[in-house]
Amino acid sequence: MPNTNPGEKLFHWILNRYKRQRADNSWVSSMGREFDIPALEEFLLRSTTLMLVRRLIWNASWYETRYSGDKLTVIEVFEKDYLGGSLGFHRRERRDLGRLVFDALHVSRKKIPKSVRRKLHDRARALNQRCELGGCVIDYDGENTCSSFSLDHIWPHSLGGVSEEWNLKVACKRCNSKRQNLVEASDAHYEHFHVKNDWSSGENDSFRKELNWDFRLAALLQAGFQCEMCDMPVEKMEGGLDFLLKNKDENYNMFNILVACSRHRR
Repeated sequence: MPNTNPGEKLFHWILNRYKRQRADNSWVSSMGREFDIPALEEFLLRSTTLMLVRRLIWNASWYETRYSGDKLTVIEVFEKDYLGGSLGFHRRERRDLGRLVFDALHVSRKKIPKSVRRKLHDRARALNQRCELGGCVIDYDGENTCSSFSLDHIWPHSLGGVSEEWNLKVACKRCNSKRQNLVEASDAHYEHFHVKNDWSSGENDSFRKELNWDFRLAALLQAGFQCEMCDMPVEKMEGGLDFLLKNKDENYNMFNILVACSRHRR
């Protein structure tokens, strides 16, 4: 698979392993059907898989520190003691999984080359490009402000994302730091994102008051950082973003929100 991050390969390895094992008639399927959340099972599966990716990479880093002087290679110890002994993976799976984990770990330690950073900075500045995460105006001359130029890894660096041009986005420092290492909407704490509908004044003022950056980011991740009606990228939305209800009888939550540009907000 061309242009694929090591951490991404690890994610899909785990995801596909458990997709083959899940039952068709589970409590998750029933809950998703009854509460009109058709993608709930997939959402929970992906969320848990991303948690496991972090767990494997962090533990691999700990094994490198602890067993650096061992006669066996660190990867072999990790595969035998942790994947086999602690977690119980079959021998035929340990080697593939172990190599994927350490590939992701080693990539996470490689910084963005200065030449790549300079190239993307100069190109974005010439185009006066906005932040690709939040549509913010970027200060290309500043270095230590919230709006300063930075590069965000599309697949997070700490989870095995490469520092090559195809895996980088132009972002302001504030949005970049707020995103941390979230991968997608299922990686956010979706259970926290609920805003009450208050139509007593004719407008939903509560949504505007309660909408925080984390909620915005989760919705944008789910929409792929673009208008869900015309696919316009967030950095090109001069009129700003709006967050609409899919079902007006429901409150704002992760499964009932639509990201729209100024042209489609109505």
